[in-house]
Amino acid sequence: MVDGELHTLPINKDGGKLWITQEGNNIIIQSSIGFTILYDTLSYVRVSVPSTYQGHMCGLGGNFNGDESDDFMLPNGKLAQNVVEFGASWKVPIDGVSCSDDCGEKCPTCDSIKTAPYMSRLYCGRIVSKTGPFGDCHHLESPSHYFEHCLYDVCAADGAQESLCRSIQAYATACQAAGAEVGSWRTDASCLSCCCRCPMTPGPCWHPRCVPLDKCGCVHNGFYFKVGESLFSRNCTEKCTCTASSLVTCEETMCPAEQSCALKDSVRGCVTREGQCKLTRGAQLTSFDGASAQYSCGGVYDVVSVCDEGAPSWFRVSVRIEEEEEESLITGKAVYVHFQEASVIVKTNGRTWVNGRSRRLPYQISRAISVTNVQDGILIDQASQMQVYLHRDGVVTVQVKNKLAGKLCGPCGNFNGDADDDLRTPNGEVKKNTADVLRAWKAKDISC
Repeated sequence: MVDGELHTLPINKDGGKLWITQEGNNIIIQSSIGFTILYDTLSYVRVSVPSTYQGHMCGLGGNFNGDESDDFMLPNGKLAQNVVEFGASWKVPIDGVSCSDDCGEKCPTCDSIKTAPYMSRLYCGRIVSKTGPFGDCHHLESPSHYFEHCLYDVCAADGAQESLCRSIQAYATACQAAGAEVGSWRTDASCLSCCCRCPMTPGPCWHPRCVPLDKCGCVHNGFYFKVGESLFSRNCTEKCTCTASSLVTCEETMCPAEQSCALKDSVRGCVTREGQCKLTRGAQLTSFDGASAQYSCGGVYDVVSVCDEGAPSWFRVSVRIEEEEEESLITGKAVYVHFQEASVIVKTNGRTWVNGRSRRLPYQISRAISVTNVQDGILIDQASQMQVYLHRDGVVTVQVKNKLAGKLCGPCGNFNGDADDDLRTPNGEVKKNTADVLRAWKAKDISC
């Protein structure tokens, strides 16, 4: 996925400034400025950066200053007391995903007695065997850590074949990245993988399964797509289809009046106009038309409203953003929604107020407006034309129907299909600094 849109590899973006390719099971991201990321799609990630980044890095990979004693540094610049604290401090919030910082009392116990059966060449032992498939790699990439991790992981999984394959794959990937010659290991380890090499691409395995060579697909404007697949231009005025290997046919297109060019399920095309504006837990806003901005300070902010304040279906949505420790921001502590006939306040703890009075849910405010509990939080609905979701994790989503296209104001944009005119101040100014635009929409009638 690149910029929210699904693509099939390989991808050559911005005239070679960014390459995303696949070699075997490995996904490789290469930038013209020198950094490379390799991911084996299982459990191994390798990040390489040029020396110009020395001393300027942070995160789980350390600061790259030549001193390993200060690598376990927290975002606030202090050294972590232990590995759990270090890992948890760099956790990135992702919508709909949650994970614990540690396994606590549920951590599996794998002592030397329990790991002993997995030291043979039938299991993890093939990693350290000098005469095995990785013997030529040992001087380039030490096998000791991979061997230890393999013993623990396979033991914790009660000898599961999948865990063994992941562990060996991780070392195989590291060896290949180091330039070592790796012998055949999949058959002996019962870790079979299917792969084909396509003539139009610089590497193998662009398909998740083996296909005939004449079904390998096409490359157009740096993007690869399979036979039978079509790609729309960014504004959907051109549709290109892969009709046969390396043969692309393009035609002019135009979305019908009731549709717009947008991403649906991460695929671009003409879709019935329905807008979604999203504010993530980390205070990142994405407008109805796809513009993006990051809030930089706490407060209550207007995110969207009907521009015509006299319209019967007028509404205004505001969101509270709070500052936490270490200068991080968190959204969704409270959402304020104003209608012509009522005002609603909802919080992530489930408490709800309508016109200043606490209410139990579900609650019907009028024939058009309701507040209900849903599986992932609270839903405020206005005749199904506008819906505000406050998710339990603090994410706020506003969805609107095509009827409101071009009639909206606020950082969520006007929902006219053009992302370039979304981030404007209340008086219509366009500013280079999006943070200034967001600050201009700070609610003046709701105190912090």
